Formats: sequence, structure tokens, C-alpha cells
Amino acid sequence: MNRSQKSVDFVLNDPEGHLYDRCVSWSPQQPITLRPKEQVPIDVHFSPSHRIAPFKLPLNAQVSFGQEVNLLNVSGTCHAAEIKLSEHSLLFGDVVIGSTAFRKVHLHNFGDMGVKYRFDIPPKLAALFSAEPNDGFVGPHDDVVLQIKFHPTKQSADRNSRAQKIRCVIEDSNQHEPVELMVQGRGVDQPDNSVQMLTFNSVVREKTTKEFSFPPAPLNKNPTSEVWRLNPIIKTDVPGGAAYWSCPSEIIVPPGGTTNVEIVYRPLTMTIRDEDKADAKLGEGDEMLASRKGMRRRDLPPEKHAGNLFIATPDGSAFSYKLEGTALPPKDAKRISVDVQCKKPHIQPVEITNWLREAQRFNVKIQLVEPANAKDEIKLTGVDTFDLPADLTREYKFNVYAFCEGSGLARLTFTNVKTEEYMTIEVAFKFVAPDTLQTLEFNTTCRQVAKQSIGVSNPLSQMVSFKCEGSHPDIRFAPETFEVGPSSEAFVDVLFRPVLTGKGEATIRLSANELGDFPYTVKYDVKPAGLEKTMVFKAPLGSTDVIETFKFLHFSRKPASYTSRIEAAPGHKAPSSDFTIETKDIKAAASNGEGVEVSVDLRFQPSALGEIRALLVLSSPDGGDYKALLVGYTQPPQPQGPVTLSSGKPSNIDFNNPFEEATEFSIQIDNPCFTVANRKIKLDAKKSSPIAVTFKSDKPQGARLIISASNVSTPWIYFLKGVP
Repeated sequence: MNRSQKSVDFVLNDPEGHLYDRCVSWSPQQPITLRPKEQVPIDVHFSPSHRIAPFKLPLNAQVSFGQEVNLLNVSGTCHAAEIKLSEHSLLFGDVVIGSTAFRKVHLHNFGDMGVKYRFDIPPKLAALFSAEPNDGFVGPHDDVVLQIKFHPTKQSADRNSRAQKIRCVIEDSNQHEPVELMVQGRGVDQPDNSVQMLTFNSVVREKTTKEFSFPPAPLNKNPTSEVWRLNPIIKTDVPGGAAYWSCPSEIIVPPGGTTNVEIVYRPLTMTIRDEDKADAKLGEGDEMLASRKGMRRRDLPPEKHAGNLFIATPDGSAFSYKLEGTALPPKDAKRISVDVQCKKPHIQPVEITNWLREAQRFNVKIQLVEPANAKDEIKLTGVDTFDLPADLTREYKFNVYAFCEGSGLARLTFTNVKTEEYMTIEVAFKFVAPDTLQTLEFNTTCRQVAKQSIGVSNPLSQMVSFKCEGSHPDIRFAPETFEVGPSSEAFVDVLFRPVLTGKGEATIRLSANELGDFPYTVKYDVKPAGLEKTMVFKAPLGSTDVIETFKFLHFSRKPASYTSRIEAAPGHKAPSSDFTIETKDIKAAASNGEGVEVSVDLRFQPSALGEIRALLVLSSPDGGDYKALLVGYTQPPQPQGPVTLSSGKPSNIDFNNPFEEATEFSIQIDNPCFTVANRKIKLDAKKSSPIAVTFKSDKPQGARLIISASNVSTPWIYFLKGVP
């Protein structure tokens, strides 16, 4: 703005170019004429292309009369990354082929923004050079320590490497150019005098350890002031593809010091044995044939196992160790111990681990080592071949059967059918008495015979005698003693005739001096016996002389006394008094198992017409319970007599009241020559009374004494015969 009274000519001026260096520009840039009170707009532009530190600089106007006027101050800054490497080039020198040399480089960020970076190494150079870490992030005003590695290989076409260029690309920044690093190194062969030999001897599949000091001569120590963290490379060359040697994945060597390196040799296959060499002979050409086994030379084990250990150091040196191992046949067999019940089939598993990374087929040999002369008493059987997939553990199972108590040692040999590698496992058996060989179950009723058979084998070459015993008194055997021929089998019947009801267990033992005891378990469930029989009685009403005998067998091996009682028959509420037990003392002698007969007399004295039922129960703590159904059929009163009477002389006729209550009876005679004292009598229940009858005549006469009661329609008739 021109506030003066005259026109002014001026031009915007940055005499030393400070604003221009900081990417500041303005317009218009040509000379300007301002009339009085006139103004013109000025545009100031800031277009940075790189990081610019904070600044504050004046923008002046050079007027036509030579005066310089300060119009304004321009301040600003540009935030950006500024990446630089601490080194522009690295020289590795001579490095042993197969080893790795390290150089440290700092990646600095002098800028105000954090950035991601990555190394862009051409494929041809990636086999020789690498950076660690290959990519990452570096914060503002920070740096990252990088390790640039040179690792020449035999496959490198140019061992005498010329200077090469690798780039560090700054990501997400289109304005920052990649940072370049020049690297150069040469790969050389390892000197022969640096290769050392380490020899090992081990039993196959067992570990042997050997230690050595590192680094060896001529270094003898870590010559640097930094810790060496080394990653050794170990491999097995013979047989190819195997891994018989191992060592720590990282070795730490302190500055100016040494460390001990431990190598483990665990061969999974044997080297050639003397007997293998003896079995092989030279044939035509370059083939070696096995005279007895039919193996070609390539099938024989190697004479030695071979391997290599390679350790590279950060200074580009490397050390190699040749590894040579001899694998001897296995010495001590793996042993397990188990307890097995004799006289019972037993399946014994043994775990077999495939030590190779390929499937193996084994020939299996099972041998009874101890006792050597007990092949008949101890049976060992199993399949002859066993297939095992690679890197797996499975169980091989074989059958064991021992007849007698004792101990035994079985040896199992698993032999690879191709390579004849073998593994031996021993199983120490302790044969103990069996708890039971079999459980016999009897579900029966008292005094019923239940039968089961037991088979017994004799593996010996001589006759064996057996004796049978049972813990329950009601168990018998048929036969009690028996013989089993050589390598034969026999059967014995177990007979169970229980006397008492209940559930329980018992034991059976078949004993032989040569084969010991054969124990068995008996489980029984005995239900009460049913009715022994049904006894039928027939008697006319009023009769008192009907007696029947109930007979039963006492099976207990103990003598017993039985109590007797009459109970209500099934379906009846009360017992009948028409049946009475005449035998007062019921005793039975001890049985030999076949039964002792016992008799009980019963009287039937009916009290009513029709059918009468009751239940006879005989009980003994040792003999059990016996029951019989009593069925009585009552007939109408039957005529009786004749009763002979002498003339003029009274005679008595006994009459019994058969009813269960007092009853009045009417008495009459159909011939006047016969007379009775009373025409009516009343008798108590089951009571009897004489009836006096008198005959008077000088001639023989006959008559009927008729006794009637309201309870029955048929009277009692007694025929009378009178004589003078």
C-alpha cells in the first residue's frame, strides 16, 4: 500500500537468497509502480521438497530512490525424514566359504518423522549378502543397529567379489531417495589344517557324549571384545538322511575366552559287525554277496558312520570337524516286570518304538529263558511278524499261560527283516495264585440238584491226579477224585443240592501235586422249595381212625430235629383242626448226600362235609423247610356194625361229636326190643359219649340205632344184633 503523495517504483528483494534456499517464492517478481493511495496484493509460496529446519527471514522491497523497506518476516519449517548410514562402504575381505562375516552399521534418522525401511538386495547378491534386520522402523532422531552379513558359498559364481551396491529403501516417502551401501568381500576355501577329527563309540540307540574346547588352535580364544553367538551346523553324511549327531543350536563364546561344545552321538543303526563281514565274500564285478543271507553289498551296514560339524565365526573364519562313529550291537535288553495269575490266559503288551523315519517290519522271536525246562508249564505264543509305521510307538501283544506259581523270564527279539537291526525286550513274570479261574452261578431251589461242568487240562507228559474240595457242605463232585492223562483234558461235574435258602458265595478247589490248585468261585441264589407233595385223605364224617404217613428225604450232612405244625392252606384264612400230627418226635440222621428218609404220621378227623385243605410244615435250622398240601374229602356218615347185644344186659356204643361246636343229637331205634336210656344227648365239640342200649327178647333180633343232627341230612346208623 502506497500512503505517500507520489508514485513509487519497487521490486521485492531477497538479496542473499535465504528464502529461495528454503523453497519460499513470491509473486509478482517484476518491478511494480504504485500510485498514491494505491495497493497491490503479493502472494508468498512455501513449497518444500526436503526437510527444512525452522526459520524466520525478512522479505524486503527495494524502492526506486535506493531505500530498502522491510515489508514482512517469513517463518516456517518442513517436517520430513532424513535417513543416512554411518558407513558408505564395507570391506569384508577374505571369508571362508560356508561361514558368515558380520559388520555393524547404524541407520540414522535425523528427521522429525519415523519411517519404515527395507533392504532391497538383488537376487544374485542375496546369496552373498544380507542385512539383519532386513526391514523395520526407525523413529525420529533415532538410529537402528544393522548387521550386514557376507556368506559366500561354493555355488557363488564369482568368489573374488567386486564392489556391489545394496539399497535401503525408505517406504511411504516418495521424496526420500534410497540410501545406498557399497559392499565387497571374497570367498576362500577353508584351510586343510583347520579340519579336526572326532571319533565316537556307542551301543546302537544309546547316547554317547563328547566335549571339546572352542575355538581351537591357532585362535584358542575369542580375539574380539564382543560376545560371539555362533550357530553350528551339524549333519550326518553316512547314512544319508539320518541325524545321528546333535549339538546345541547356539554356542556363546565370551570376549577373550573359550567355551565347551558338547556333541551327542546316538546311532539308530549298527555299523558292520565281524559276523557281517564273515557272511560276505567278493563275487564277480564289484558286488559283495552274502553267502548265507543273500544280501548284496548295498544292503550291508556301513563300516563307520560319518558326519560333519561346521562352526563359522563373525570374523569370517570357520572350523570343521569330521565326525566318525561306530555303533555296536545292543547289550542290555530292556526289561519290564509284571505279576500274572497262573492258570488264567494273560495278554502281555510291550511297547515298541520305531527308531527310524521309515516303516519297519520285524521278525519276532519269543523265548522262555528262565526256567529253561518249563516249556510245558509256561506257554508263550505270539505272531511271528510285526509291522511298525515310521516314528510311531505301538504295542506288540503276546499270550502267556502258566500252570504253576513261580517266576519266569521271557525274551522277545525284534529283528528288521531287511537290515537285521534288532531290539531285545525281556519280561520278568511273577506267577501268583489266581483269585479265581471261573465263577459258577447256581440259581435253584432247595433240594434240587444243579449241575455245571469244569474242564481241566494237563500239559505234562505224565498222568496227574486231581482231588476236589468245596467250601459249601451242599456241593459235591462227580467224581470226587479223577485223573487226567498226559497232554489231555478231563471234565468234572459240580453238583449243588442246597438245603437252606439264601444268597452267598462259596469256593471250589481242584488240587494236584504237580499243577497246584485250581480255584473257582460259586455264586448261588437259592429259593424256597415248593410243595413236596399233596396228600389226599378220605373219611366219613365222624370217623377217627384215618391215618396217612408223609415221607421226605433229609439231605443235610448234619443230624436234625424237625418241628411240625399245621397251617392254613394257600387261599384259606385259618388252619383246619381236622388234621393232627401223630408223630411227636421227628428226628433225622446225617445224610451222605443221597438223602435219609423220615416219616410223619397224620390223622384226618373231618368236621364237615365237603373238601378240607391244610398245609403241613416241617422246619429245622439244619434241614430246611418241607411243606405238603393236605386235602381231605369228607363222606356222609357210613353205616357201622353190627354190634352184638346180649339179652337183658345193657351195652355201650361210643359216639363222637365231629363238629366244631356243641351239638344236640336225636337217638332212635327201629325195633322195640331194643331200648336206649335217653332220646336226646348234647355233646361238646369233638367230645364223645357212650350210648347205653338194652336188648330184651328170647329170640334173636336185629335193629338200627339211628343218630341224627340238624347239621347233616344223613344220620349215623349202627346195625344192632340181639342174641338171647
